[in-house]
Amino acid sequence: MEAVPGPLREKASWIDEDGHGLATAAVSAGGEARSVLEEQDQREELATSLRELTIVLSSTEDNEETLRHVADTLSRMVPQRPTVAVTLRRGGRTVTVPSSDAGEGLAEAIRRGEGRGPCQECLRRGEPVLVRDVASEPQWASYSARMLAQQVRSVYVYPLRANGNVVGALNMYSPVPNGFGAPTRRMVRLAAEYTGVLLGAAIQVAEQRRRVAHLQRALESRAVIDQAIGVIVAQRKCDADTAFEMLRAASQNTNRKLADIAVCIVASASGAGPRPGRFRE
Repeated sequence: MEAVPGPLREKASWIDEDGHGLATAAVSAGGEARSVLEEQDQREELATSLRELTIVLSSTEDNEETLRHVADTLSRMVPQRPTVAVTLRRGGRTVTVPSSDAGEGLAEAIRRGEGRGPCQECLRRGEPVLVRDVASEPQWASYSARMLAQQVRSVYVYPLRANGNVVGALNMYSPVPNGFGAPTRRMVRLAAEYTGVLLGAAIQVAEQRRRVAHLQRALESRAVIDQAIGVIVAQRKCDADTAFEMLRAASQNTNRKLADIAVCIVASASGAGPRPGRFRE
């Protein structure tokens, strides 16, 4: 630029600087555009995953296969798609089901980690637990050793709440240290909150089904007992109360359920099993 006269040199300098500024602005705008598109893609993928999660938890019961499907769906929702395990606590029993991408060794390490580790700490405190680097975590030595043996370097666990109660946890496993930055943790929190609401509804439905099944069994037993009472009344020429007391005494003396004895009496008298109650569809 030394051979260019002063005014032209200044002009050229201005163009160069402005061009550089425009190029910088273009790169910045391009980065922002990519960021917006990536965020839009993530939101669309999240919406799709949430719809799938809703269908899974609203149409099936809380068995292990369902929990594995939930873990697979959540793994796709979270950036970098970590291995996920869903822990559910029901009636004093805790079950943890890993996503399908967990190898046999990691799946076994996850199940063995139920006894002592970040998941139990999360369930106990009802708060998220972040292990930035398993290699430098002294609190759970045996747990850390099992995770390191399976190339897991960071863990993030978030509680699942249903109707205000901690019913389980989402467990995330990454092969790199500090694998769960703030944006990823926000996504996990969103997924956990949504999953907790759906689990709460699924648990209520499953509990209602169990109550209905229990009631149906009780009604079936009552129908059989009533039929047996009718047989005894006809054979012994007694009233219904006396017949029932005879049934109960037989149950106590033989240590068998009243309904089982009633089935035998009806079958002996009719040559067939007891008739189903009218409440059945």
